[in-house]
Amino acid sequence: MKATPPLLALLGLLCALPPAAAGKSSPSTVAVRTVTAKEGTLPRTVTAYGRIKGDPNRVTTLSADHPVVVATLAASRGKRVAKGEHLAALRTAPGARADYTRAAARVKFALRALHRQRKLLKQHLATRADVSGARGRLAQARADLEAQKALGNDRKQAPLRAPFDAVVTDVAVSAGDHLGSGAKLLTLTPAHSLIADLGMEADRARGLAPHAPVVLRPVFGGDPVVHTRVHRIQGGVSPRTDLVDARVLLRGRQAEGFLPGQAVRGTITTGRPHGIRLPRSAVLRDKNGAYLFVVRGHQAHRVAVHVQVRIPDRVLVTGDVHADEAVVVEGNYELHDGAAVRGGA
Repeated sequence: MKATPPLLALLGLLCALPPAAAGKSSPSTVAVRTVTAKEGTLPRTVTAYGRIKGDPNRVTTLSADHPVVVATLAASRGKRVAKGEHLAALRTAPGARADYTRAAARVKFALRALHRQRKLLKQHLATRADVSGARGRLAQARADLEAQKALGNDRKQAPLRAPFDAVVTDVAVSAGDHLGSGAKLLTLTPAHSLIADLGMEADRARGLAPHAPVVLRPVFGGDPVVHTRVHRIQGGVSPRTDLVDARVLLRGRQAEGFLPGQAVRGTITTGRPHGIRLPRSAVLRDKNGAYLFVVRGHQAHRVAVHVQVRIPDRVLVTGDVHADEAVVVEGNYELHDGAAVRGGA
């Protein structure tokens, strides 16, 4: 069958069209967004958890200096108290009060005895030795009385007040308790002298050194947030917790807002390595490890990288990526090595 002239003309037109118009597809390109790689540093950190405590080197224990009865108790564990604030009312125990009364009576008796011996001496009915003996007994009685006063047995009741601004870290008594001399009453920690003992796993503690910067904040959020430094690193793993301990001192205004027993979190900086700083979205990961795409001559090239630091919005990497190169941060999930790309920053 012979082709009609119109059909021959159509066939000739199709043969004259370029290959794409004849039904062949051109290589596709992927739309991406890039950023310019920059050299820099990021802090490498480790997170540790612990609790606020009173500084054991500055704790003060208040004790009974003589036998007492706890009449009232205003202090409670964890309470902040100001210097001079009332903590408890202590009543001298009946037996101690009786000791003072007897000592005062002996002084009166010895004084009368001395006056009597002096009269008798004037009447030549006593000797000077008798007077001297009476004077010695009076001196001893007065010394005994002063000792009772020093013990506090002369006071029927006395208030116990805070010697400085403090946090009550322990209460060893209750109202109505009968206590002997030297009995422990309360333990106080200076309000502006606290510590935080933080614990971390041993592998995370590598490279951690004293004086490393640390940001301390309550575990459950809120204030305060304190920027300070690690005071001391434990030399080994604690057998009690299986963690490495780091101690942070809180002094002055740093201690404000924290209470003994409060759970805290410390973010400790262990170093500031150097590398290429990028948004986190630039780095992908598969079974072969971390990688990213750089754009060179309108093509995406896969580059393996090592992630030095990862923080919420940034990463620090090393590898075959250099400052001022264009790194893909959007659209990289659709790329393969050598893919054609379009777009930019």
